[in-house]
Amino acid sequence: MRIRSRWLGIGLGIGLLLVALTTAYATGSGKGPFVNPDAGQSDAQRNAHYSNLRASFDAHYAHWVANLDVSTINLNSLPHEQMNVLVVPGQPTLQAARSKADRIIIGTVDGLKPTVSGTLVSLSVGRSLKGVASANLTVRQASGLRPTQDWKGVYIADSPGEPLLLPGTRVELFLQISSDGVAEIQSITGMYYLTDSRVKALDLNPFAGSVNGQSESEFAAATAP
Repeated sequence: MRIRSRWLGIGLGIGLLLVALTTAYATGSGKGPFVNPDAGQSDAQRNAHYSNLRASFDAHYAHWVANLDVSTINLNSLPHEQMNVLVVPGQPTLQAARSKADRIIIGTVDGLKPTVSGTLVSLSVGRSLKGVASANLTVRQASGLRPTQDWKGVYIADSPGEPLLLPGTRVELFLQISSDGVAEIQSITGMYYLTDSRVKALDLNPFAGSVNGQSESEFAAATAP
């Protein structure tokens, strides 16, 4: 999670910078050449300016997250955008992915809780294929809900390596336990949708062609130790 959350922070910072630059340009009504908002500032002044902007944005974002009532949102109707992140490479084979995982479970998503650094997704565990998992499990994802530019709307920002899991989704997950004890999804090769008891891997999965379309029971047998 640390790698992904670091890039999430950078992405938000870049977004803030673009908003600031866009605002500076809009001040001139979009006419004439672009005006450098940093002109005449020293490095220290410029860094302090953007640090203040970032702090203001972080405070606004934290307030937005704290007051977001997920129960009032039709999550399935929200638009999706791909996060601008570096994706941790997946494992080259199913066997390698299985070996790398600390836990492998089959479960159904019950709900989610947005945080300033991602999303806590709760699942009901129907079956544990590797490791010990309780009947209820929380998984941390970098993907999550984000405000639109005017802060009035909501969209879903997906990491290509682990798109946000929405309530009602049935999945088999290959999980790794972070240093702080929280379960996280193995990037790219750790998420498998189970729809009508058939398997669908992520598009970036290097061995997706060999597992897509398998029955849930067949795939579970192949992924259990």
